[in-house]
Amino acid sequence: MSRLRRIALTDRIFFLTTNLQPRAAPFSPAERTLLLESLAMEKRRKAFYLYAYVVMPSHLHLLLDPGEQALSDLLRNYKLQIEGRTRARKSRHKARPSLAAALP
Repeated sequence: MSRLRRIALTDRIFFLTTNLQPRAAPFSPAERTLLLESLAMEKRRKAFYLYAYVVMPSHLHLLLDPGEQALSDLLRNYKLQIEGRTRARKSRHKARPSLAAALP
C-alpha cells in the first residue's frame, strides 16, 4: 500500500504565475503600481522572501519563499488586499464628480 504525499507548502522556493483577472485588458501603469505596492504591504505584514517578480501585461510571475506561512494563505491574503484596494480606488473615483458633469 502506497502513501500519498502532500506537497510541502512552507520552507520552499516557489515559482508562481498568477492571473489576477482572467480575460481582462492589460494592466495599466496605475494597476501595476497597485500590484507592487500590495506585494510590498503583504511582505511587511507577514514576512516572506521575495527573490524576483515580473509584472506581465495580464499576469504576474513571482519567485518566493513563503517562510513560516502556507503558500495558499500568502496568495489568498495578497489577492484579498488587491481586491480591497481596487474597490476602494473605484469607490473614490465614483464619489468624485466628473469634470464633464461640471461643464455646461
